Amino acid sequence: MRRVLLVPALLLIASCLETPGEIASGGAVGGDAPLDRYEGLMRAGATANSVSDYGAAEAAFRQALDVCADAFGPDDAVCAEPAGRLAIEISNQGRFEDSGPLLDYAERLLAADGGALDALRIQGYRALDLANQGRDEAAFTLAREATLARRDALQTLTGGDRRTLTTALRELGLGMFAEATIALRRDRLGEAEVSAELARKIIGETPDAP
Repeated sequence: MRRVLLVPALLLIASCLETPGEIASGGAVGGDAPLDRYEGLMRAGATANSVSDYGAAEAAFRQALDVCADAFGPDDAVCAEPAGRLAIEISNQGRFEDSGPLLDYAERLLAADGGALDALRIQGYRALDLANQGRDEAAFTLAREATLARRDALQTLTGGDRRTLTTALRELGLGMFAEATIALRRDRLGEAEVSAELARKIIGETPDAP
């Protein structure tokens, strides 16, 4: 019964990770300006993902990656996020031969010019990809490592500007969400419940994070 109750809780958390928007196949995805269109497509992908419409989410994130590459160049670190999100939607559909190279691409972009928290987010996506492949122990270990690294990063930001601290807190919430998702798939319900509740609390208390 607890597993059944946790699933909608995790979907609710997922729906809070991005501002709700139109599903890619259903309507508006932002204005004509590249940044507006990019942000609209990212919202559309997040919305589609929250209702498990992985095909629509893939289409939205693929378009977002194309817009990003056209605007900034395919080697710009800003393209790592849409590449990572696209990889997860492809992974959710079982196409691991395509999801892995996209995650490799995102990691290369951030290795050249990216922040530590960005790299940890991609590590979280890698953990979810491993979980989709049934490699649950490796997935949970990777997700936990990312969460601990986020926690350590937060400790170094104490006393810093509020925007940076808020962003780091939200990243920690995203890490706990990934852990909860993986723990649920492994039937480790106690861990999933604790992680989901922590993620809900952190994300709910940082609504103004970028």
